[in-house]
Amino acid sequence: MINRFLSDVTDGRYDGYPELGVDTAEMENPALRTWAGMDDGETGVRVNYVHAGSSAQGLIGKGDVILAVDGRTVANDGSVSDGDGRVPFGMLVDRRQTGESIPLRILQGGTRRDIDVPLKAYAPGDTRGNLYDQYPRYYIYGGLIFVPLDRETLKTYGAAWLARADRNLIHEFFIRPLFEPGVQLQERVVLLRRLDHPVNVDMAWFRNLVVERINGQEIRGMDDLVESLENHQGEFHLIEFSHLGRFSVLDRQKAEDAHQEILERYGIEEDRNL
Repeated sequence: MINRFLSDVTDGRYDGYPELGVDTAEMENPALRTWAGMDDGETGVRVNYVHAGSSAQGLIGKGDVILAVDGRTVANDGSVSDGDGRVPFGMLVDRRQTGESIPLRILQGGTRRDIDVPLKAYAPGDTRGNLYDQYPRYYIYGGLIFVPLDRETLKTYGAAWLARADRNLIHEFFIRPLFEPGVQLQERVVLLRRLDHPVNVDMAWFRNLVVERINGQEIRGMDDLVESLENHQGEFHLIEFSHLGRFSVLDRQKAEDAHQEILERYGIEEDRNL
């Protein structure tokens, strides 16, 4: 791991680990292997999903079977031989650097093919991992606290966040991207909480909701959110959420007039860290 890191930063930049970008299923079931067109004694894992924008997109498809990675046969449980033991086949991808390629043998449409997959980092995957040595990102406007939807946000629910986190956020984080490739490639933004003030206290919806649009502009990241709020000159801000068509309205001038007062009241030095 240390040698891999040192090799990565030789150009003065840390690129991190590349991602193949596929979700796979084990093929221990003989009926499944026969149904997939595999020969007797042939092993591998079935591709259930290919993430949009990933290394595998356009080269590997749903229903393909990964038979070998880097010349090593993939077992039906997804493992490959490694020295005296076995490791998940994804470890072989982890050992490569971003920009390198890795050879795969796949069963695709009844044909066995050898392909080289150029490896790249998968930007949306950054939201799935733990962040270290980074200050939380946020933006405050009119007492409303907006944050990116990432693992760190969900971890605010505590050690058992997977069970305790708001179900809407869990759906937006894990499920919705699987069915909407465009969402996969976006940074989702959450209205996390409000700092109570007369300018926002009567808002109908104000916590744990993913922002879909503001003032008619689709929100595809924190930058979009800031631009849509700070450049709008209308009388009101219309904030639309992804869940059940919910929306809230904020008086723009009153929100701007109260902004500094809210920050001082709650002892907040900066209204953003982007």
